[in-house]
Amino acid sequence: MRSIPNRLQAILKNIRESEQHFNRPKNSVKLLAVSKKQSVDSIKQAYESGQHAFGENYLQEAMDKIHYFSEEEISWHFIGKIQSNKTLAIAENFDWVHTIERGKIAFRLNEHRAKMKKVLNVLIQVNISGEESKSGVSLEAFPKLVAYVKAFRWLKLRGVMGMPAQYNSFELQCESFAPLTKAMNLHRHKFDSLSIGTSQDYKAAIAVGSTMVRIGEGLFGPRQK
Repeated sequence: MRSIPNRLQAILKNIRESEQHFNRPKNSVKLLAVSKKQSVDSIKQAYESGQHAFGENYLQEAMDKIHYFSEEEISWHFIGKIQSNKTLAIAENFDWVHTIERGKIAFRLNEHRAKMKKVLNVLIQVNISGEESKSGVSLEAFPKLVAYVKAFRWLKLRGVMGMPAQYNSFELQCESFAPLTKAMNLHRHKFDSLSIGTSQDYKAAIAVGSTMVRIGEGLFGPRQK
């Protein structure tokens, strides 16, 4: 079985080769290691192998890890559903938030960061599959939320995030990303980050314009029960 350092190097190699194959600028796609339900030791192995951006879904679990690695230069990304009563802790401990889908959440994050006088990088999560089980603002409501979030001084709206339905076909994967890519392109002069692509479909995501792929089990192996 391949080790985390070996899997990391293989994934990075695939990302760079995909950039070249799909005529994307070199080093234009970043790897976000999704470390939810992974051990501190696994994160340490990835960090010591050069991976410095990690994504967490669950606040309490993430807080323990952030505290453990407090002396390290890690960029922490919150990629889970946000409850209103968790916005203070998220604002205080994360560098990026990928999952803004309501104006109320943006308002609270901005208020908390104002006290810190520090800008927070944020993405709006768009539900491009229409699945009720998935979070995100609809494509129809997306422009209004963009305008609302951009008005906040302490939030820097970097772009959009999406989690489409999973397909085995490369062509269908690309098609599933298309609505989100279109939404991104409408705001290209304002946005620089498109967070799409997981372990199963990150090559298709790179083909259609992703700048940040979120890979968990493909890097760390199966999650802890």
